[in-house]
Amino acid sequence: MMTKSLTSLRLTKNTIVGDTSPLIALSIIQQLELLPKLYQRVVIPQKVWEEITVYGAGLPGALAISQVGYASRAFLGLGLAGTF
Repeated sequence: MMTKSLTSLRLTKNTIVGDTSPLIALSIIQQLELLPKLYQRVVIPQKVWEEITVYGAGLPGALAISQVGYASRAFLGLGLAGTF
């Protein structure tokens, strides 16, 4: 999974920015694969990623979301450009 600054991502109507609860809900009902079918770009903010996979390790959705390969992780905020 790529990590970029949100300011460096070109957001379009074909881009979705994921939030914790909807991502977990999609994971629980085994429908995470709907996102790349509906959107060209899926962005998960770094804090959302951490909330689900680090702080929520072992909880529903954490493992499935940690294995998603189609999304970009992004830092929110100005001046946080860079990829790691």
